[in-house]
Amino acid sequence: MELYQKINLHSHTFRCHHATGRVEEYAEEAMRQNLKVLGVSDHTPFPEKRDEGVRMLFEELPEYLREIETAEKKYPEIRFFKALECDYEREMMPFYQELKKNYPLDYLIGSVHYFYENGRVVDAFHEPIDHARLRLYTEAMLENIDSELFAFAAHPDLFALQLEQWDAYAEDCVREICRLAEMKKKPLEINVNGRHKQGQPYPDSRFWKIVGEYDIETLINSDAHTVENLCAEKEYGYELQQRYHLKTWHRLKELV
Repeated sequence: MELYQKINLHSHTFRCHHATGRVEEYAEEAMRQNLKVLGVSDHTPFPEKRDEGVRMLFEELPEYLREIETAEKKYPEIRFFKALECDYEREMMPFYQELKKNYPLDYLIGSVHYFYENGRVVDAFHEPIDHARLRLYTEAMLENIDSELFAFAAHPDLFALQLEQWDAYAEDCVREICRLAEMKKKPLEINVNGRHKQGQPYPDSRFWKIVGEYDIETLINSDAHTVENLCAEKEYGYELQQRYHLKTWHRLKELV
């Protein structure tokens, strides 16, 4: 059984309000799929009420952690990890550090779902990305990778969903990301959740082909937002690893 089939470190429950399923339901699916390691990683709550529909409320965080701890006791065959997926914002970093310090979290994931353009939020999922916006995305991803707080960088190729043109400039931006990831020894996530979305999916093979030219470790996650997708499409991530000779994050072997 390949390592990617045993481990998933990125999954979401109903608490983030755009996913479904409770931790126990994910655990049952993990048992059916012979998954040995399950990381539950809902989107980080913010101290103020914000982004309703995409993250839990701050006051829900203790119950979220208790739910994972309850599943740990009920399903001893599975190794659980308590995690959060953090939207990278420079101003939020002190808050994320406090979360890691004050709550029993095993790791934090660093993501760039949006970035700021002249004070306005640009949604990388839904808004067109030209050269100027790609520069802003790249800078946010570089800062995300540079942080020691995050265990790995989630879906670094997300920008390609709405990229207006894949050209030499786009490749230069990818190489910037790769050079820093290599230098910082930061694992990059091959996120197969995009395989369930309409339109141009991610992971984007053009991105990962370039990653293969660098000494960067990778991990495959489902980023499941439904129970049935907990292990779905991970084979595609493995195909990319094999095709472009991508290294597997060495720490994964310590988990099983």
